Amino acid sequence: MVGRHGWGWMWFGGIFGIVAAGGYYFRRGLGHKEVNRARRTGRDAVGILRERYARGEITKEEFERMKKDLS
Repeated sequence: MVGRHGWGWMWFGGIFGIVAAGGYYFRRGLGHKEVNRARRTGRDAVGILRERYARGEITKEEFERMKKDLS
């Protein structure tokens, strides 16, 4: 038999589990949108850098430094 406080702990545990699972899903699914988009489309990191450079988001120096860091 569950005591007076037992049901409260069961509810707390259930809610905690749902919140923890939601946090895990959020971190895995929505974090780093550019990387997740690259995984879905099959693009690599250097390809993303080239696109950013072509759009003017990064300078040539930044592009070269980041490309070197990835190699």
